[in-house]
Amino acid sequence: MDAGNVVATTLSSLALLVSAATLYLTYFRKKAALVGCLAAMSAPEVDDVDNWSFEFALSNTGNIELLVREVALEPPKIGLVPEITPEALPAILKPGEVQLLTLELPNRFCRQPAQIQHGVTFTFHVFSSRGTVYAPRKALGPLREVGGTTKADWVPFTLGGAMH
Repeated sequence: MDAGNVVATTLSSLALLVSAATLYLTYFRKKAALVGCLAAMSAPEVDDVDNWSFEFALSNTGNIELLVREVALEPPKIGLVPEITPEALPAILKPGEVQLLTLELPNRFCRQPAQIQHGVTFTFHVFSSRGTVYAPRKALGPLREVGGTTKADWVPFTLGGAMH
């Protein structure tokens, strides 16, 4: 075998290895992954009847479809909790897809945590196409009308582990 045949055989073997790895990663390795972050937040004036608005960007970074079924609110123990029913839910996120989800909370409700410097936690109920249930959470710091949010509020959250 001369040097030309050695180079050709080596390149062919390398190409075969790369194509086998691509085949495995594309068709056999199924991964559920989601990255979400707070995209915007707006607070109305104290006596206004408008709602507080929270926009979350959700991105399916895995390679299987995800169903975002609902969002639940976990505030501090301050009384009644409003139900969050955005029109965009339930939503299916295909691999590589990004969706903006707007959640509105009544001004009357948000004033209570704001007055006592407490935050709220949003729990997203997510189902994979393989039937696995996830509950990623995003905790927002103390709600404030003036000054808005903190740096920690803008940190992305991930899908995390499956619920048991």
